[in-house]
Amino acid sequence: MERERKASTQRRDILIAATECAQKSGFHSATMDQIARGAGLSVGQVYRHFENKDAIIGAVAQARARKVLDPFENHAQGEPVLETLLRDASAALRQARETKVAALDLEILAEAERNPVVADVVHHVETVQLERGVEALAPFRKPGWTDDDMVARIAFLGLILDGLQMRGARGSTASPAAMERAYRDIIAALFG
Repeated sequence: MERERKASTQRRDILIAATECAQKSGFHSATMDQIARGAGLSVGQVYRHFENKDAIIGAVAQARARKVLDPFENHAQGEPVLETLLRDASAALRQARETKVAALDLEILAEAERNPVVADVVHHVETVQLERGVEALAPFRKPGWTDDDMVARIAFLGLILDGLQMRGARGSTASPAAMERAYRDIIAALFG
């Protein structure tokens, strides 16, 4: 039991260190030595948990994917999605403006072009987001909307958050309060 807990803690520390390295200088610039030092481990200990740096990058992408899918998990537990989106607008916008989160997401997307494991994770997240979004927002579907209409609305909402993340990474000067009002208006226009 103690050994499993220690291994879990070391694995978590490796992922945190790899995430920090990616946010600072990118996955490709990060070395196994830097990741190991950041985790307070030796390189050998890192290799006990991960076959190579690509496996670490894949695990970081999976961890980020779980956070991205959290709102849909809350819905699966019975929380209404539209109300959740509106209630959590401020937090979603604040997170979208965090440059470290934006840097990590951009690194993951860039890595998806080179690393098939990461590409599979990114594709999985996109597929699950769209499927769960359509399911979760089905009660707000208007007569005449096709499945493609619903997917387009979910994709558009994701596009807005992705775009806000890019604007945040570039240091957007828009007022957070005005952005929140606009975001709420867009959600209402898409699904209200």
